[in-house]
Amino acid sequence: MRTDLTSLFGLNVYTDAGTYVGKVADLVLNVEERNVKGIAITDINRDIFDVPTRGAIIPYRWVV
Repeated sequence: MRTDLTSLFGLNVYTDAGTYVGKVADLVLNVEERNVKGIAITDINRDIFDVPTRGAIIPYRWVV
């Protein structure tokens, strides 16, 4: 499936159980392999992420 990458920005991200994770802020690309490696998340749910930053990067392989 192909899609415009910018259409992903701002989308809400949830776990498979329906728990809010955060919003898509950016994508981590592997240009050589031509694929998405990770998703930068902002407005993160502090109940899931115990980090001092405003966001986190999750591996794209976690996305369902």
